[in-house]
Amino acid sequence: MNGAALPYDLCPIVNFEVPATSGHKELQACSGNFNCNGLAGNKVIITPHLEGYSFTPESITIEKIDRSYNDANFVM
Repeated sequence: MNGAALPYDLCPIVNFEVPATSGHKELQACSGNFNCNGLAGNKVIITPHLEGYSFTPESITIEKIDRSYNDANFVM
């Protein structure tokens, strides 16, 4: 899964929540891009955060990862 949390000069944290496993991964999206592997077959809720900023959309939910997603994009 690839996406972007812009602008590229800040380093937002992108949280990948996997409800079925009660697990999550947090990645720092420096340069504005993120990439997360190992989520196939699961529902995933992607939520970026950076203190003092808001994101649009607030989160993206993918009901089942069944392909390579390259369009999980956020704007600050």
